Amino acid sequence: MKLLAALLLGACLASFSSAGHGAEAGDPGNRTAWFRARIVLDAAGQLGSLEWVGTRPEERLVTAPLEAMVRKWEFEPGMLDGVPAVTETGLLLQVTMRKTAEGGIALQIGEARTGAFGLQKTPPAYPSDQLRRGTQAHLLMLAAVDAEGKVTSATITEYEGSSLARNTRLDFEAAAVKASRAWTYRTELVAGKGVATTMEVPISFCLESAWCERNPFRKTRLPSPSGMAVATESVARIRIRTPGAEI
Repeated sequence: MKLLAALLLGACLASFSSAGHGAEAGDPGNRTAWFRARIVLDAAGQLGSLEWVGTRPEERLVTAPLEAMVRKWEFEPGMLDGVPAVTETGLLLQVTMRKTAEGGIALQIGEARTGAFGLQKTPPAYPSDQLRRGTQAHLLMLAAVDAEGKVTSATITEYEGSSLARNTRLDFEAAAVKASRAWTYRTELVAGKGVATTMEVPISFCLESAWCERNPFRKTRLPSPSGMAVATESVARIRIRTPGAEI
């Protein structure tokens, strides 16, 4: 069993590295990644369906025990006219996996939040002048999203670049805002009705791996993997949760 657990751990670590979950570096024996799911809560807050988004079949070693853990949590659904109602929402989980001294695998859930999430997010085109100059930048955007999941407005709230020249910043901001007009999100539904929201979106323009791996916005109020939009609010709430389990 210990050998099997070690092999499974290695397979999952490799999967995290290549599956685009926003995996984070750290202790080589551990791995932290982000998982998304679409969940449905009944009017009493009981979890009904749970559908993982963007995962691969081999990751069921992780998603199966994660689902078992999440099904023990208590939620509060959204309200319609002051009355709790069936609610569809997204669930974003920060998961750390490590090998235990006994040879098993321990899963630990860090950040956990509900809310809308992105469906389509084509990266912004790199401004040609900045590409020629080799300029790089990180931006943080707030995007207003209507009940149908379309972006109605976008504002850049933070900027960090290898050049602080005003024209350089304007080039990057214009490219990001232009791209955001085509992005779509899966909003929360309360009794079948979509709920408008605001998404916080980190955007990177990078040419070097060291710059790409930087996360200048770690101290923002919404921890998230680089490049993944996070809802600033949610109609649903996690009331009680368990932090982790061994498999």
